Amino acid sequence: MGGNHLINRRSLLIRGGAAASVLCAPNLLRAASNRELRLAHIFPTTHPYHLGLAKFAEEIAARTNGAVTAQVFPSAQLGGEIQILEGMNFGLVDGGAVASGSIPSTHGVNRFHLLDMPYLLKDYEAAERFATGEVGQQFREGLPEEAGFRILGYGASGFHQMVTRDQSVIEPKDVEGLKLRVWEAPGAKLALELLGANPTPMAYGEVFSALQQGVVDGLTNSLTTLYQTKMYEVTKHLAITRHAYVWVPMVLSESAYQSVGEAERKEIDAAGEVATAYWRGLFPQQDAEYEAQFKAEGLNVTQADQAKFRAHVEGGYDRYASLVDGDPDGLIPKLASIGGY
Repeated sequence: MGGNHLINRRSLLIRGGAAASVLCAPNLLRAASNRELRLAHIFPTTHPYHLGLAKFAEEIAARTNGAVTAQVFPSAQLGGEIQILEGMNFGLVDGGAVASGSIPSTHGVNRFHLLDMPYLLKDYEAAERFATGEVGQQFREGLPEEAGFRILGYGASGFHQMVTRDQSVIEPKDVEGLKLRVWEAPGAKLALELLGANPTPMAYGEVFSALQQGVVDGLTNSLTTLYQTKMYEVTKHLAITRHAYVWVPMVLSESAYQSVGEAERKEIDAAGEVATAYWRGLFPQQDAEYEAQFKAEGLNVTQADQAKFRAHVEGGYDRYASLVDGDPDGLIPKLASIGGY
């Protein structure tokens, strides 16, 4: 930098006066340090993913008086979940909503494989014990150092059910050999293997046409997601299996988190917990509403024998231990202790 580096008394007084003016005008200070967070997810604006992130945007703007805001990009505008996770590393996106099972694929934090274990959580009360308790906290600890992002709260995809083109499902033998779509997550893939299916990794945006063409026989997801993406148009059967409660953490890159002051970081933490509690709370009522909608669309809706399915998969839980180097932290029994079974 060229020029005279000496600061005379006049310039010092001018700068001091300007600083004093800013200190006496906190609103100006906030306006000068505004930070907009770019948050992304893969579903439409009617989906709980979006509603949860929009709730966070509302909360953080109100809590910081506009010093921190958030813009939400729905419908995979910034890529799929793998791209969102990887994009945080390069500053392409600040965070968003991603299935927990995708975290090991991009960042190697293998304990998140365990959250895809089938028949792990019995009901929504068990899910709340995880989201708000010590076990859920243990999964979050250390993530900023391990992966460069943090979990602001546990969003979810609710309890997953199964839709199929031709085969109705009541018990495990009905699933044998079915080609069921799965996202890119080894834990989720293993869950379908334990159920007896032939898991077929595929981006969600490709599933509708894959069902039309017979590339896959069906898929699993929450009733909310299945209905809002119109899977009733390309399937004939819905089985209420409740075989998995799928976690979708609200994540934020550590660089974005540290880019604001300590007071704003505390408000980000609080807004994340409020927004994800709201998000999780959407599913219980929607389960009943969307099951009725599937019936109205003419699908054959069956109540799967969940006891038989759980007995069928329990013998494979040790395969999850192999995904986490033998479970040295004892996370599998800790999860079982809150599961409600």
